[in-house]
Amino acid sequence: MSLFFVFLAISLYLSCVLLSKTARGLEAVLSLPTYFLGVVSAFFNTGTVWEIFWEHLVDFLRFAGYDLRLRSWSGRLQILLALFFGVLCYYALSASLVASLAVLDRPLPFQRIADIASQGSYSLCIRNVTFVYDNFTSEDRSLLPAWRRIVNTDRCPKDMQKWETIPESICTGQVVVLENRIIMAWALHRAQCPVTILPQRLVNFRCLFH
Repeated sequence: MSLFFVFLAISLYLSCVLLSKTARGLEAVLSLPTYFLGVVSAFFNTGTVWEIFWEHLVDFLRFAGYDLRLRSWSGRLQILLALFFGVLCYYALSASLVASLAVLDRPLPFQRIADIASQGSYSLCIRNVTFVYDNFTSEDRSLLPAWRRIVNTDRCPKDMQKWETIPESICTGQVVVLENRIIMAWALHRAQCPVTILPQRLVNFRCLFH
């Protein structure tokens, strides 16, 4: 769209220069934008560029003349409308670009589950009766040393066996909740706080943090 208006401005300028050299002394009764838009509209229907250009140039100079100073109100309105819609398109594209960049460039506090243990700023709440809990335990079902201060800390509900406590876990600050999709979808409808859902899969369970 921007290239179209650049082409429009260049064409108007070149047409103005050409008419000032070839049609001096003629009566000015027709605006230059009317002539140009007539050429463009005819080009999209029939003929080639140069055939239509010279055909309209001869007809306009012979029967109507031209107005290099744009003294006709029709020409002025056409230019104002062209510039107005050009500004609208510019701001619309700029707003869409800024919005896309703002959404795509959202920083996350961690990229992997292992980052939670290394950073130590979040607690990991997991129901201890799920299969995913086994990934953080040894053979005797005790937590691995790296996760003892991270998994099911005081920030998590005391009873981490019931799935009814998941909404309470979600609304606790500095907490990451690992749960399957079905239970998490139920918990999200009952959570009374804003949450962030990570777009990628960190494990086979859904991960949220608050």
